[in-house]
Amino acid sequence: MLPDLRSVLFLTYVALLLWRIFSGRGLDDWWRYVLVFGLLNYALYFAERVYLWRQRRRLVHAVRAMDPRDAEALLGRHWLAGQRRVLADEVAAEGVVETDGWVERYPFARGARRAIHASFWASVGIGLALCAVLVLDAHRVTPAVAWSIWGLATASGFVAAFARRMIRRTETVLELSRFSIAEVAPDGSRRVIRWGAPLVLRARRGLRRLELSVAGRPGCIALDFDRVGIDRAVRLVLRYGGFDF
Repeated sequence: MLPDLRSVLFLTYVALLLWRIFSGRGLDDWWRYVLVFGLLNYALYFAERVYLWRQRRRLVHAVRAMDPRDAEALLGRHWLAGQRRVLADEVAAEGVVETDGWVERYPFARGARRAIHASFWASVGIGLALCAVLVLDAHRVTPAVAWSIWGLATASGFVAAFARRMIRRTETVLELSRFSIAEVAPDGSRRVIRWGAPLVLRARRGLRRLELSVAGRPGCIALDFDRVGIDRAVRLVLRYGGFDF
């Protein structure tokens, strides 16, 4: 669609220039038209690149979530050798499911970790910039604008705090075996649920995860959709936890 929009922009600009000529207005300020056309054309080109990048990332997200065996079979069936190699490298860079005997480990994907870090630093930067404007240009800032800047800076701080919490979360690893499931933090602390207990599985679409808990007990283990191989992890939880029908 975007290439068509660029063609439409070109044709309408030609029509606009012809109108200027035939109406007798001339093209003394032709450089303005060329400048605006160049900016609009570049904006469409940039939008096209962003769209293609998002489509590529969505594909990588879908493949990284699959069972590694299913992902390998999919790549082998639907892509040429060159495309398959490039996509396989991108998926592999996201991380892999580690297997150690009976235990499988599911880390967060690299892309998810990078996105959380980017949101944290962006929020910090925006908050500091707003505070700098409020302090350095205090004499020219009206009370209404000052309160607005304060509100936006505070909101940026809240977003940064939430992002920092999520950064710590993305450092955890999900461990799954025939006997239990555990969420392991970098410091070695573990939250464990053993199979055979009365389990409850809740979908949290807004948080993009499933939450597994023992009925009547506080706390849960989250099956985040941004972990690599999460499709396989969910299938194993359904099987070991007795959720299969």
